[in-house]
Amino acid sequence: METMSSINEFEIRPFDPAEFQKENSIWSYRSDCFEIIWCKKGEGTYLIDSKPFDMGDECVFCIYPGQLYRLSNFTCAEGYIISFSVSFLNIYDYNFRSFFLNEFSNLPTISVLKIDKKSNGEFSQLITQMVWEFQSISKYKFELLQALLKVLMIRLSISKDNSQVTKVLNNPSHLAARFIGLVSSNFINMKKVSDYADLLCIEPNYLNYKVKMITGHTASEHIRQRIIMEAKRLAVSENLILKEIAYRLDFKDACHMSKYFKSVTGSSFSDFKKSTFLPDGCSS
Repeated sequence: METMSSINEFEIRPFDPAEFQKENSIWSYRSDCFEIIWCKKGEGTYLIDSKPFDMGDECVFCIYPGQLYRLSNFTCAEGYIISFSVSFLNIYDYNFRSFFLNEFSNLPTISVLKIDKKSNGEFSQLITQMVWEFQSISKYKFELLQALLKVLMIRLSISKDNSQVTKVLNNPSHLAARFIGLVSSNFINMKKVSDYADLLCIEPNYLNYKVKMITGHTASEHIRQRIIMEAKRLAVSENLILKEIAYRLDFKDACHMSKYFKSVTGSSFSDFKKSTFLPDGCSS
């Protein structure tokens, strides 16, 4: 049944360029939500965690909770944004959460998906159906939306790799999905692969191997990138200085945080701040 929490945990809305052009707002950030952005028609550039990606007709962008992104140099844009929380994945079908996290973890290796011409009509029809269900008053609307979201992920998988759907459905990697979920919830206090391996009752090397096999990145890389993603978010959306970020992320001090940031990103924290056109005053 529809509940107040489920209403707040899923939304599909038309793509509005003005959303990314708010005064005094360089970045757009949606806390604790996954976002699937479908650009049906448009031209411009998406910056996702400072990395530029060209936007064109029939493109899909997949955004993790905590990622920073903005749209620039666009000429026109038409499409939809689907936003939903991690908890929405668990509301009606717990197995769907494992399926979704496993699929979603594979998509960012491409970052931008181009919907092939053969699938354009089916994809557009699916989005239209999701909009219709979201606007309906059916007491089962969110069960249906979760089912449609699963179909959407399968369609995206087909666009990525025709063999991916069979691989995931017949041999889902619950281990990788569980690990990614644990990192999202515990990265501040748990920064070592061994911490997560202990929770999962496996060896750290085995966890690294399995996670890399599924996602293309080792477990330690996932942990480091999640920490850096949060550091960037705090720097940009809350304009915190390095000392404050180090405290929020449970680092020993600003010096340690600065070295960690540079070792992962290859650039200093102060250079990152300058590149995002934020006020000076945060040194590395």
